[in-house]
Amino acid sequence: MKRKQFLISSLSLASFIFSMGAFYGCSDDSAPAAAASSSSGNQVTSLAQLPGATTPVNGTYADFLRSLDTIYPDGYIEHDYAEGKAATTGQVLSAASITPFSSATAKTRGGCEAVALLKESYSLAAQPDKIKCYIGKIEANQTAAGLTSGQLKTDGTYNYFTVVENGNTAGQIKFKLTKSGGVVTNFEMFECMNTPGTQSGYISTTISGTTFAMSMKNLHSYSSGSNSGTYRGDFTVSGTLSGTSLTSKQFTSIFENSGTFSGNTNSGYGKVVVDEYASTFKINAYNHFEGTGIWGSNYFANSQNATIFGVVQLLNATPGKMSTLAAGDGSLKAILVGKNKSGTSAVTVSEANACVTNGVGNCWVQDETVSDAWTGDGNPAEITFNSSAYGYTEVNATTPSLTQSDPTITFGTSETWDCSTIATADAAAGVTMLTVTLGSTLQTELASCDTLYGFGEQGGRIECWQLDRNN
Repeated sequence: MKRKQFLISSLSLASFIFSMGAFYGCSDDSAPAAAASSSSGNQVTSLAQLPGATTPVNGTYADFLRSLDTIYPDGYIEHDYAEGKAATTGQVLSAASITPFSSATAKTRGGCEAVALLKESYSLAAQPDKIKCYIGKIEANQTAAGLTSGQLKTDGTYNYFTVVENGNTAGQIKFKLTKSGGVVTNFEMFECMNTPGTQSGYISTTISGTTFAMSMKNLHSYSSGSNSGTYRGDFTVSGTLSGTSLTSKQFTSIFENSGTFSGNTNSGYGKVVVDEYASTFKINAYNHFEGTGIWGSNYFANSQNATIFGVVQLLNATPGKMSTLAAGDGSLKAILVGKNKSGTSAVTVSEANACVTNGVGNCWVQDETVSDAWTGDGNPAEITFNSSAYGYTEVNATTPSLTQSDPTITFGTSETWDCSTIATADAAAGVTMLTVTLGSTLQTELASCDTLYGFGEQGGRIECWQLDRNN
């Protein structure tokens, strides 16, 4: 099959760490229950039971197949399972890398991009669950944290504490857990990085009847030598609750980022929507990227847009554990539009956008719709995009259509904690700022959260553009 040249360098949510020293690097070994509850409605009574962005979706895969068969009567995905065609191990997202994709004889750029997108999406999704887990461990081990037992409240009033490790202040947390009739209805948390400092994070989880909703915002910047950048993300989850489990789930990530790296500049924004079923990821994504820089002795500028729809098999050897979540077989369709201009002197993005004809004026122009299908086990290999491919029926019948304008992501009024006034205004208002000390006992407790929600960066970022370069 003729190789498809994807323009985008990576369908990625910019590198992002919602961290606070060692505190946001560890975490709770009690995942929200993956088994369906025998009763419907809200039965969540503690932080440990509170579902999150990474909570597995309950129910059998037949539930999803029935919904597909209603729209696509041929039901080819069901046939894949019945005939034993689907992957059995797939690519474990937390350790996924470019290596197995580049090692395949029939290279699948679409499969690589799907795995890269899912890896970065779920790495982001794990962050609020990990943070909730940390706070749950601190609440359950208050004496080990240097507090008096029962000092942290779960009555709907805010708790305030400073995190200290090895005598150094890592940051501040403000959170509350609200219950009604004995069940949790809201968890809310604010984060500050320094004293006094700047707010960097906000998380809220709300349960109303069987409706589950979670949101996280993160505003992050960094600087190291000549490299610098910013990331702003708005992440939401919606789902249906039954007991302490989710029977449906969709998460949406809207992001914007910019940076300077070794003299190259780039900026981008986009939106990713993942519908998670018991055994399937359904992906809609839009990504815009533009940048300038130097490649060898030539200058370049480019502007790129990708609109994607895909269906990918979901596998997990240990449901609820992020380090074993994997992507198997799949199909993907992408609309790729981009312009690139090179020269012997500096080139601007405006000059690249003015390109009209491929090959004229040092321009490279792309405007095409491409489709890809792959097998997920071993070295993922491209297969013919037809009815034998996993998810083909739905992908083939869908035109990627997700859009996103350049967002402005800030903390709303109810999401804001003025970190610069912690020692003054909050104190004047009668706030008691507690101190949580990360001693060895608590560190051990917190470390269990990494085991459950830790995603890490094993394998590094997956730079799928290398597949086209190396072919």
